[in-house]
Amino acid sequence: MERNGVVYGYMETIIIPVEENGKQLIRLEESIKSISSLMGAPVNTTIKAESLLDPEQKKLISQDFLMDQGSVKLEISILIKGDKAYITQNMGGSFGQYPVPMQEGMFTVFFSHNNLTVKHPAGRILYLEEPDEQGQWACRNREDKISFVKDDEGRVKFMIIHKQVHAPKINKK
Repeated sequence: MERNGVVYGYMETIIIPVEENGKQLIRLEESIKSISSLMGAPVNTTIKAESLLDPEQKKLISQDFLMDQGSVKLEISILIKGDKAYITQNMGGSFGQYPVPMQEGMFTVFFSHNNLTVKHPAGRILYLEEPDEQGQWACRNREDKISFVKDDEGRVKFMIIHKQVHAPKINKK
């Protein structure tokens, strides 16, 4: 692949005849590798797709698609049965790790099941709701909230966990 006279990646396509359940099919394997940057930050992307085609019916039977952009990964699977298509999608990858102050361990932020997600160092998984007006992400099934402090360019510098602590009043006798 070339842009403005500069080679920035490649594309490869492999066509393989296969037999499945006594039927002649075509497996199409495609790989794309793009090496580029956006405002000085690397945005290297790898895309792999594998399709199974029925040349007699001129139909797609199934397709698996994986896009890997370093910290972000997108997987899509399509299975066609009759006149129905079954599509599953998963987006994953790690958006960052944050050390626990004065302790061993890291909080890991990633995207899973269509939600921004935080893995606690103890292994608990916190699924986050969309941020509120103050930019705080509520933890599903918990009262805690999480926010991210960004620099002038919009890059996350650190994460703040807003923990709800309930301290009952002690009545003096």
